[in-house]
Amino acid sequence: MQSAQPHLLDMPSPRSVLMMSALCLNLLLLGCSQNESAPPATTPQTIELIPQDLVAVKAGNLVQKTAFTGTIRAVNQSSIQAQVTATATSVNAQVGQTGGLDKKEILLNIEQKN
Repeated sequence: MQSAQPHLLDMPSPRSVLMMSALCLNLLLLGCSQNESAPPATTPQTIELIPQDLVAVKAGNLVQKTAFTGTIRAVNQSSIQAQVTATATSVNAQVGQTGGLDKKEILLNIEQKN
């Protein structure tokens, strides 16, 4: 009978495992230690300007306007109601009028009916 001996190719020797590990480690470290060369520094390019491209600087006030669209509503409102039956004979203010009214100014004249 033949004795069952392990085949030499079935199991690597500890020495070959150590050698292969050292080789892989050396290759890994060699790849990491290589310095990548930095791209060469470029010189700035000169831009040529024509007189129309240049604007003189002036001191002054800046006026900025912005247009908006919307509705304005009053915070305070008044309601006028007559306590007598009468007819308005003249109205001295227009609906939506924004100026031209003074304190104690007569807004409308009425004529009382009997």
